[in-house]
Amino acid sequence: MDGSAACRPSLCRLPVLPDYFDTAFFETTLTGMLKLLMGHVAREPCLIPFFCSKPGRYRSSVHATCLFSLYKAGCLRASEVEALQRRILHLRTERVGSDPAPAPTAGIAGEDQSAWCSTETPSVWSTGYSVWSLMETDYQGPDSDSIGRACAWLLYQAHPDGGWGYNLYPQTPPTVYLTSLVIKALVHCCRTPGRYGFTDTEVATAHQSISDGVGFILRCRSLDGGSQLPLFHARPPEIGSGSDWDIVSTVWGYQSVLEHGNREQRAVVEGRRQQLFDFLGQHLSSGTRRTPVAFVDEAQTKYQRSRKYMYYQPSLLINLLKIGLSPLHPLAFALLDWLKSTIRADGVLSDYHPNLATTFATALAVQTIHAWTAAISTSVENVQNVCAAARDELPVVRENCRHAQEELELARSNAEGVLQREHRFKVLCIVLGIILATSLFANLLLLRGGWPNLGVGVLGSAIGGALLLGIDRGVSGLLGRRRQRG
Repeated sequence: MDGSAACRPSLCRLPVLPDYFDTAFFETTLTGMLKLLMGHVAREPCLIPFFCSKPGRYRSSVHATCLFSLYKAGCLRASEVEALQRRILHLRTERVGSDPAPAPTAGIAGEDQSAWCSTETPSVWSTGYSVWSLMETDYQGPDSDSIGRACAWLLYQAHPDGGWGYNLYPQTPPTVYLTSLVIKALVHCCRTPGRYGFTDTEVATAHQSISDGVGFILRCRSLDGGSQLPLFHARPPEIGSGSDWDIVSTVWGYQSVLEHGNREQRAVVEGRRQQLFDFLGQHLSSGTRRTPVAFVDEAQTKYQRSRKYMYYQPSLLINLLKIGLSPLHPLAFALLDWLKSTIRADGVLSDYHPNLATTFATALAVQTIHAWTAAISTSVENVQNVCAAARDELPVVRENCRHAQEELELARSNAEGVLQREHRFKVLCIVLGIILATSLFANLLLLRGGWPNLGVGVLGSAIGGALLLGIDRGVSGLLGRRRQRG
């Protein structure tokens, strides 16, 4: 079974929202992207080119992106994971001899020997992404120490303000995205430091560096004028970077602060996520979503080479889902629509190369679709679990309702009995009152008129009492018939 077939159960045949991902999309477009990537992985010597349609430019960051994305999507067999891991480790120090478009030769300084890589010159970007992908895919091979040394190198690339740039060089200042990337790599390394030869001192330094990095990210925030929502610049606004907030820095900034910040740091953005999701949804729908975002844009680096790397922004959906975005939110659909617009028959386009499909953008598109479908599946499963629990509880609810109905009927019967007794008591009081009044009236006549009026008083009392007793019996009979009809 080829690798692309292994992905099909988790990525295809989603039984909801066919307007966004219908069967044709899954069976043709997505399967085509997987076949393209897995074709490179399956062929020896497991080399993935930068461009989908051109051989060459075999970069460690491209292989790391493909390894990470295909692994997350569940498309790789164990042997394929190991082959890609070996290739990434190989590209740390050696180029591919048969590469028709090799990277420019650059001498590596002694202090950068532990970094990635000879194919892109040593940088925080290539080192951070390479070690992150290796640790995320659970590399435990003989070169584990090289991952630890690379993480130690990352520690000493931090700028004095706590952030990370392309490398430790005055002309490559720190950015939110690169700082977030290094934080992720250091967090992974600190979880199992013994596996990578990370010393206790380096672990302590890493924890402090992570906290400092989150602090740097928070210094890059500004407030939206209308909503006072925290947004993030690529660099602190006070250093005059000349740019407004951007969506990449904002999304990565929120994720880094929420996942790795302390309580005080998290409090700055915690509770603002839903507001952020709504704001970004409006931002993307306003026509500004096509604004390219460069996470590296340097005219001069430590190794005297210009750098400009553009972010594949539709993949931000992965980060947003991790910090709580509902897969049914309009922002998720806006990013999915944007992603679909970048897909071509030969791969996925990105702002980095808008005319040639690249393998790294194709891999990120696959990972994004998988993350969204997994979130949808989880949401559907949660609803199904709630429904199943409700079905299990239904007999109990019905029995409780029956008992409640019986108790209600009993209470209603008791209330009617009380009302009936009250009514009879009132009638009795009235009867006694009338009898008393009649008797008094008869006695008055006796006193005034003499003995002949005694019979009139007695007769009047008897008539009045009989009349009132008849009224009482009639009212009681009427109430009884009403209860029977009810």
